[in-house]
Amino acid sequence: MSDQTQATLLALFQHHVALLNAADFAAAFAIFSEDSEFVDATATVVVGRSAIEVHFGRIPFGRKPGAVLVPIATEARELGGPFATLRWDYELRNVADDGEQSLRRKGTLTWVLDNSSGEWLVRVSQNTFAPLGVVAG
Repeated sequence: MSDQTQATLLALFQHHVALLNAADFAAAFAIFSEDSEFVDATATVVVGRSAIEVHFGRIPFGRKPGAVLVPIATEARELGGPFATLRWDYELRNVADDGEQSLRRKGTLTWVLDNSSGEWLVRVSQNTFAPLGVVAG
């Protein structure tokens, strides 16, 4: 993978996480294709960008004030042609009024991205929880 592609995918990911943490789901999921699929950690399959936005707004992360998504590792890999994967391990933390953080859960999100239109779009996203005490990655 070229350094430029790596940098582009990591910047896309960082922007996505910042928007999720700001609970701006419409902007966060603008990088998903219209027909994208999201499989959450309960194996619920959600099809379509707008349905994914609604789904994220319903899950506890989307509703709980003070929840913050903290990336702990990322890896981008080219698959050939216009495709790549981006895997990111995360911690979901609760943030108390005094700024103290407590671990809520860990997991891994894996994206399959497509650049055939000249713009990187997430086609498929899979979320997998890791049991507490187990380091994702």
